[in-house]
Amino acid sequence: MSLVRSAAGLERMMACNITKRDGMTIFICGSELPQWEVCAECGDVADILCDYPVGDGLTCDRNLCADCAVEVAPNLHYCKPHFEMWKQFKESGGVRDVLQNVVPFSRLDRP
Repeated sequence: MSLVRSAAGLERMMACNITKRDGMTIFICGSELPQWEVCAECGDVADILCDYPVGDGLTCDRNLCADCAVEVAPNLHYCKPHFEMWKQFKESGGVRDVLQNVVPFSRLDRP
């Protein structure tokens, strides 16, 4: 939505219409529109971030829509490039190798 000044100096609001990839058109009117994040893949409205770990406790955080995000576990999503990296790691036996190095938690004896 944006304000437009007419030749007479009057301001009026223009409707904002968004056409989604599935063909659905959304019409929005008002003076204050929400600032939506946009999917990095397709340009649709994004409400998911890529959760792929990139080091130092950080994640990719690429904006994704529900159609472009790949859910690898409940509430855990990867962008397509990181999903491909995950698949290669998994298929090469990387998960098995990492899990073999896990040390089981031992119970602490308390006095």
